[in-house]
Amino acid sequence: MGPLIEMPFEPQNEIENLLVAATDDPARREDFRSAVLCADLCFATPDPTRDANPRLTREGETLGMLGVVGPDGSSVPAVFTSPVRVAEVFGPDAVSYQMNARILLGMLAEQGAWLNPRLAYGVHWEPSGLSELLSASMHQPHPSSH
Repeated sequence: MGPLIEMPFEPQNEIENLLVAATDDPARREDFRSAVLCADLCFATPDPTRDANPRLTREGETLGMLGVVGPDGSSVPAVFTSPVRVAEVFGPDAVSYQMNARILLGMLAEQGAWLNPRLAYGVHWEPSGLSELLSASMHQPHPSSH
């Protein structure tokens, strides 16, 4: 996967605040799990064309996704909590896109995913852990429905 990137991790958004809290306090992990699926996550694509800003994907759009080497040596799709995190890992010229996490992680369920790889705060989901996250969320009300 490469070495840990040594730079301060200042949360950029609420999902990053929850990620930091969940890492520091296991009692907060359920808050993070519930919220992450409602967030938009980012990913980098090997597409050489550069958009000025990250953008949402369109229905039916096909994109490649950059990955990292996982703990077992296999390639794992890399997903991120903000465009800033994409740039920290893949460089400032990386082309990034945003997608609803539930949809994005659902597409990656058979492969697993690594949230914020090489950064101080992240989560590596094996396929079974990702499937568990997605299926557990099916039995919980969406936070915006309260």
